[in-house]
Amino acid sequence: MKKYTFELWGKKYELITSKPIVIVDLDGTLSDGSHRLHLLPTENLHLTESWREFNRAAAGDSPIKSTIAVINVYGCRDLPSSS
Repeated sequence: MKKYTFELWGKKYELITSKPIVIVDLDGTLSDGSHRLHLLPTENLHLTESWREFNRAAAGDSPIKSTIAVINVYGCRDLPSSS
């Protein structure tokens, strides 16, 4: 078993698993959200509700297959530890 520790938005997380993990961003990495860029908020960016329409439209995103293929390759083999 290996313990992975990471931080996201100021909060620390730990994951213990026997399998390697790969953490990636969703928007623009795994999914193509270019069809919804016109929905990006232009004001009150700090408010969750400002992003509601943009986030709801994510259901129509297409997968970026080339990125997913690379992640699948790395996720299926042991990677050197960064710690």
